[in-house]
Amino acid sequence: MSKYYTGELIPKHYKIVKGKKRVSYARRYPAIITPEIFEKCREVARQNNQAIDKVKNIYFGNKLIKCKCGRSFKPNKGSGTYICIGKYSTKTQPPCTCKDNIPINVLDTILWEVARTEEHTFILTSEDKYIAEINSKISELNNKNRKFR
Repeated sequence: MSKYYTGELIPKHYKIVKGKKRVSYARRYPAIITPEIFEKCREVARQNNQAIDKVKNIYFGNKLIKCKCGRSFKPNKGSGTYICIGKYSTKTQPPCTCKDNIPINVLDTILWEVARTEEHTFILTSEDKYIAEINSKISELNNKNRKFR
């Protein structure tokens, strides 16, 4: 469990990668637990596990959004945006030429709010009816996605 679940600010920081200075921009996620609960969880984890605090960054939109070329978007820590996997890859042929970037903090906040709303709806409505509605929406979105390709 990460302390960022408490809504704590992830500070801007720098690191050197292959001789180049990379910047990770400050961002904040919506709080889903209180700092007190987080500390209690950390204490239990310390007692049960010697290899804790493995998670450094949380990216809700990792490989969730598709580019126009059909590849997934992934987080680029240096620019603070999601970019197409094929944009800078030398292994993918042909390389992606799209110039689309999605700010990490914007997309992750939207995804969090949508997920939270959907969970509330799921809890408050009939499970079978809700699953049928979601499957219908998925089919509709897949049909629209096929039209753009």
